[in-house]
Amino acid sequence: MSKACIRRFHEKDLKEITEIVIEAFGSKYGKLPYRNPEKFYNMIKASVDQGDHIGNIVAELDGKVVGFLHLYSPVMPIKKSKIKWSKFTKEYGFKDTFRFLLTTLFLNFTWVKNDECYVAHIGVSPDVRGKGIGTQLLEYGENEALKYKGIKKYTLCVWKENEGAYKLYTRVGFKNELELKSALLKRLLGYYTAVFMTKKLRVN
Repeated sequence: MSKACIRRFHEKDLKEITEIVIEAFGSKYGKLPYRNPEKFYNMIKASVDQGDHIGNIVAELDGKVVGFLHLYSPVMPIKKSKIKWSKFTKEYGFKDTFRFLLTTLFLNFTWVKNDECYVAHIGVSPDVRGKGIGTQLLEYGENEALKYKGIKKYTLCVWKENEGAYKLYTRVGFKNELELKSALLKRLLGYYTAVFMTKKLRVN
């Protein structure tokens, strides 16, 4: 395992994070990341917390950002995204905007309860996968969740077809809570089964 520096996100990290998003999830956003990288960068920038970045965490290895984690809980003082979807639809077209919405919001945090901390997004650069970066990010996030009174569960959602991620979450203690299947998402995003997973926290 490579020991990474896990820390809070800074504005200067955004370019490297966007590159990881494109490498890890680019195909799920349609042609937008490749047709117009600058506009995609601006879209990602608009979706990042503009406050003090509570919940946005990065992994740094040898001075380079190689992973990121976005946490959410209703009890965390996090400002909402500044995205204006009508403007994005006008700029990027309905199809790419709709695909972006599905990818970012279907597994997002509108349903998260006050007693849980949700892993809204996690990504690791393909160059360092298998070196324990994802595990370190999740462990750091778990410790962050324990700082907030009332949080008893650590939760996430993963596509079951993403075998590497699913095995990682199982290995670090997450248990299956619910499975949802959707032929529409299979057609649009390439995945069929969403698995909601939970890890109970050891609250003192």
